[in-house]
Formats: sequence, structure tokens, C-alpha cells
Amino acid sequence: MLLKKNRLTRLEVEEIKRRRTNPISSQYFGLVKLQKVGEPKFAVLISNKTAKSAVVRNHIRRTVYNTIQPILNNQQGWYLFLAKKSIIDAKQDEVSKEIIGLLR
Repeated sequence: MLLKKNRLTRLEVEEIKRRRTNPISSQYFGLVKLQKVGEPKFAVLISNKTAKSAVVRNHIRRTVYNTIQPILNNQQGWYLFLAKKSIIDAKQDEVSKEIIGLLR
């Protein structure tokens, strides 16, 4: 799990949404980047339409956060991951490869 200082708050997520920047799309995610100075911050949005069960949504969130944890120091800015429906059937190593590819 990411430390609190590395997670976006609800207000920060709303600020990213208000700016209406175009997400970078991939097979499992849309990624919205916002250049900010300071600690890198991340959030994962998974709607109820994507995964009905809270258990599945939390599993996806934990997978993303655990993948981000080791590469935190190389990043700068705010990152908002928008999960797609296809992520439900994906394996953890596939998701990890995609996240690392998006963050480069």
C-alpha cells in the first residue's frame, strides 16, 4: 500500500478532473498526468460499472499500488489511473508491465 503522502486526496482528484486533460489510453487503464512539483501522488479510480464487487475493486487498487511502490522515487507529478473493464480478467504481471510502460 502506498503511504498517505503518495496518494491523491478527493480534492486533488477533482482538480485533475476539472482540468479535463486527455488520458493516455492502454489496454487496462487510462492515465491522466498532471505536472506538479513535490512528492509524486497517485490514485486509482474504479467505477461500480467496471467492477460491481468492492472486493474486486480493492484487489485491483492493491495490485496497482503494489506495482507503483518500488518505482515511486523516479516519478514527478500527480497520476490518476482510470481502470477499464478488461482489467478484471487480467493477471497481475500483465497489469504490472502495463503500469511500468505507462509511467515511462
